[in-house]
Amino acid sequence: QCLGQTWYTSVDMQMYVMLPIMFFPIMYYEKIGLIWLAFMTLVSFAIPTVINHVYQFPLGSLVIPQDKMEDFYFFLYEGPWSRFSPYLIGLFTGYIIYKTANKKVTMTMWQVVLGWVLSAGIGLLVIYGGYPYNSLDIETFAQNRVPTQAISDVYNGFNRGAWGLALMWLVLACHYGYGGLVNSFLAHPSWQPMSRLTYGMFLVSITIQSLIIGSQYSQEYYDHLTVIIITCGTLFICACGACVLSLLVEGPVLGLEKLLFTKQDKKKKDSPVNEEEVNKTHDILNVEAPVGDKLN
Repeated sequence: QCLGQTWYTSVDMQMYVMLPIMFFPIMYYEKIGLIWLAFMTLVSFAIPTVINHVYQFPLGSLVIPQDKMEDFYFFLYEGPWSRFSPYLIGLFTGYIIYKTANKKVTMTMWQVVLGWVLSAGIGLLVIYGGYPYNSLDIETFAQNRVPTQAISDVYNGFNRGAWGLALMWLVLACHYGYGGLVNSFLAHPSWQPMSRLTYGMFLVSITIQSLIIGSQYSQEYYDHLTVIIITCGTLFICACGACVLSLLVEGPVLGLEKLLFTKQDKKKKDSPVNEEEVNKTHDILNVEAPVGDKLN
């Protein structure tokens, strides 16, 4: 519990271990492998949907009844079977990029526009679609905005995979030159220093947020400006913590790896070379070089 978010590193490792089962068929029987991957992707959408229906979880995590909270987090929120859909969509994305590595991919204007509209629409539905039902606001409860179980099942079962689909188009569009301003923004060099700190910020974020919340001794009244100020301050402190973590852990480990690999490269350079091959190379250089530049 010291690092509450590390449950996801465990989930990510389990999905990584399952990767050969998902991807090896494509290497030997491409068509069958793609069908298998598509089937498992559909299964990854179906599993959380069925789980949500069986346990009758409502839409969103803020309104889960206390007696269902433990089951919700174990079966639906933290279970690797409920997190697999965006991972498999990522595999499809990598496969497409791999297969078109030496090809020029062209799309018509209507295809590009349709892709961006669908991607933006899906992303906005994931973010804001559950907002009316995932609120603790008194007015919301007074209006009795309770979704049907079917809506809850679809949202809780599909939202993660749908977000993966939206990002899939963003990655492919930017990769093939159809990203426009989005690609210019995301690929700007100013993001490079921050990209080295993002994982460190992920690791220290909950601890820092807990410290900030625990240091409050009075009731807090929230509005948009207050939340923006707290968010920016938290991000800044997390970035400072990530810098310390990078200097104390990541930097020394990378330096150690560099020393080890450099040592191996040096051994390869210092290894004995076949004398006959050296003489052949020497003769070739003597023949091909100009008379005044021949090597002795």
